[in-house]
Amino acid sequence: MRQINRCAKFIKQNQISLVHTYDFYTNIFGMFAASLARVPVKIASKRETLSKTKTQLLIEHQAFRVCDKILANAEAVKRFLIENGVSAEKIVTIYNGLDLARLTPALNLKRVEILRELGLPSADGMKFVTIVANLRSDVKNHPMFLQAARKVKENFANVAFVLAGEGELTESLKTLAKDLGIEKDTYFIGRCAQVAELLRVSDVCVLSSKSEGFSIRF
Repeated sequence: MRQINRCAKFIKQNQISLVHTYDFYTNIFGMFAASLARVPVKIASKRETLSKTKTQLLIEHQAFRVCDKILANAEAVKRFLIENGVSAEKIVTIYNGLDLARLTPALNLKRVEILRELGLPSADGMKFVTIVANLRSDVKNHPMFLQAARKVKENFANVAFVLAGEGELTESLKTLAKDLGIEKDTYFIGRCAQVAELLRVSDVCVLSSKSEGFSIRF
């Protein structure tokens, strides 16, 4: 509360007329401070659905009550807010921007050359199912990706699975892939600087997150 009061004082002293907060903690801190400072325009943001506890959602809901608008980055997030008692009139959906230049490979390499650089097999007819996400959070739900991979592998022989990203969950996910019997067809390529090239050679790209409204990782 002391920090909220300090923030409200700062807002008044600097005659700030619009406060826009980004996600859970700033929504709570910023909206209450802006309300205390009587800021004319207060905009909160919501970018996910189920990654908070019931208590956290309840507190955030109180912050939403004092804001003027809430920016959602997906229709699923908007529906989630409405289902949890937020007025639909307050919610505006604005999708995440996508820099298409970052999806264009820097070099005009052939498929086999890209696969070689990424350390992936280049056998004829091989299909790749890819997920690009950090391996630090269970929100990304890599276990579901691997469990689904096993079912895919039971029906299709010429498919491999690629996990691009780094984090402390790497070893446990490698163990899971081994337990599922798909370790020989699963490639953990770590931090990837050639995402555009990776997506170019991928046949299916997966977002398995539990609560992510609209992925910004590409």
